[in-house]
Amino acid sequence: MDTKELTKLEGRIKELSQGLKQLSDDDELTELIKIIHQPGWTTPAELLFVSGLVDALMMKTKTLRNLKHTLISGSRLVGKQVAVTH
Repeated sequence: MDTKELTKLEGRIKELSQGLKQLSDDDELTELIKIIHQPGWTTPAELLFVSGLVDALMMKTKTLRNLKHTLISGSRLVGKQVAVTH
């Protein structure tokens, strides 16, 4: 493998790592919890909207965890002989 390409890939992996760390910073979500408990915070329509966004983000987070697991597990297997079962 070309060293230049591996260096480029390493940079992208580090960028991915930073992006995931930023997602895990929960200061904004802690603020959101405080916001939703303020009297008169929202209407039923806005509650539905925010609830839907929270559900979508939870699903995306699960997908990201699964993709990360697949990336790492698959990378560990590269170059190893693996029996494939169907």
